Amino acid sequence: MKKIVFDVTIISLILFFVQSCSIDENVTTTAATVSKSSTDYIGTYLSACGENKQQAKVVITDSGTEDVATANFHKISHSDSGCSTVLKTIQYNHTARAMGDTTDDDGNSVSKIYLVTVNVTATLNSTYTDSANEDEWCGYSNWEEDTAKDITGKDCTDSLSESFSPALTTKYDIWYLNGTSFQKSAESTGGYPTTLDGTYTKQ
Repeated sequence: MKKIVFDVTIISLILFFVQSCSIDENVTTTAATVSKSSTDYIGTYLSACGENKQQAKVVITDSGTEDVATANFHKISHSDSGCSTVLKTIQYNHTARAMGDTTDDDGNSVSKIYLVTVNVTATLNSTYTDSANEDEWCGYSNWEEDTAKDITGKDCTDSLSESFSPALTTKYDIWYLNGTSFQKSAESTGGYPTTLDGTYTKQ
């Protein structure tokens, strides 16, 4: 009987310490919980029209997976200074997950965003399609007007001035939302940036 009581006591102590550790872990986890998940940023955000007739758009939607968003970054080139006529659009598509909070160089509390490349597409209007086919932009000779072409992992430095990431490339970003004003950094493959780069207005 004494042995049974002793064994029960030992088991109870073990359970106590296990539960205590679990509580401590939960407290730590709760303390580190991010103020925003990636899906809290859902919306369409547009930058001002730049002097170079370029505009950037960020479209964040719910991916259907808990705490994971779809983040599409658009680089849009126009023929006019009012950014009303689109010449070409490069669209960078990712999944995005918030990985915690950090402070940027200006003291803002920002979300660390872990990105995974899904694909990259290019869409050209009639101004470019003929020359794109003749010069085989990104290795293609069958460009069609206003039709997206998959350029994931393609070296397009001679035509679109960029070499594009392959699928599943991991990138790091920081996001900041203040009312209708959204900011993000230039994505990095070497760690989370500390500076926000560009301001967008929620549409």
